[in-house]
Amino acid sequence: MREMIGNKFLRKATVSESGCWLWIGANKGNGYGMVRVNGKGMCAHRRAYELFCGPIPARLQVMHLCDNRGCVNPSHLRLGTPQDNTMDACIKERMWSKLTGAQVKEIRQRRKAGEQGKVLAKEFGVAASNISQITRGDTWRYLS
Repeated sequence: MREMIGNKFLRKATVSESGCWLWIGANKGNGYGMVRVNGKGMCAHRRAYELFCGPIPARLQVMHLCDNRGCVNPSHLRLGTPQDNTMDACIKERMWSKLTGAQVKEIRQRRKAGEQGKVLAKEFGVAASNISQITRGDTWRYLS
């Protein structure tokens, strides 16, 4: 039965040159595929994980190693905590940020050398509160 469901699922995917299995079925409008399971909406990559890898424990997310939201290739998926997913996005600089990791390091060095936060904020095009958060390590912790 599971194999039959898996085959039906895969009819809605196409293989790309990168090895991603791209979902061509319904989508959420943000790049993630969408399926219905027992009348409820579910992300296609989560369904792929369940079908080909097994259950998803509570409080875990299914992360894309390939960084392609539309990919349902189980070898491109892994489980992680929300923190793991955020850390992965930061390391790969996928977060919607005006700053790069190199700029954050520069800001920290320059603040340590005594430059004013508001001057740095203007130069880097962010709020002074962002500079304070970076300096304290409240944000971009993985770079500390």
